[in-house]
Amino acid sequence: MRTPFRLNKTIGEAYDMDLADALTAKQALADLGHLEVPDGGFDEYPDRPLIEAVKSFQRAEGLAEDGVMKPDGPTLARLNDVLKTSPTLAAPVSGR
Repeated sequence: MRTPFRLNKTIGEAYDMDLADALTAKQALADLGHLEVPDGGFDEYPDRPLIEAVKSFQRAEGLAEDGVMKPDGPTLARLNDVLKTSPTLAAPVSGR
């Protein structure tokens, strides 16, 4: 089980994303099988694979598939619900 998390800013292509949010979201989405961990581990920079992973999660959960995750939105709420009941997996982070 993973601890739910909060976002400081919205994650999405048209948004100025928070670097810590991007890293936390990448790790959570990888833990749930929606994002492949790169050879060197994750970095904190928002990228296309992050947005595609958000869309993959949204599709799997029957949410609007827009690639956007807002601090108080349905995608983050559902992600946290799923994380609460899933086993903890450690996704590598770049530099660790």
